[in-house]
Amino acid sequence: MDGKFDRRVPFLLKFAGQKQGLLYAAQFNTLGSQDLLLAVLRGEVADAAAASQWLDAHGPSIPNPYAHQ
Repeated sequence: MDGKFDRRVPFLLKFAGQKQGLLYAAQFNTLGSQDLLLAVLRGEVADAAAASQWLDAHGPSIPNPYAHQ
């Protein structure tokens, strides 16, 4: 090991009928995944492209508890 610690975790969201993946390269706080999933259930986010747009609009507003480290 090189002594580095990586707090990133893989996050996978698959929509019904989705055949192709979409890589979302921007970092986001997974604590906000609850709000994203609620948006999916409300019908506001229906596919991977809409999820990417939702994260662009809402992801940065979710505080990162590790930002000061």
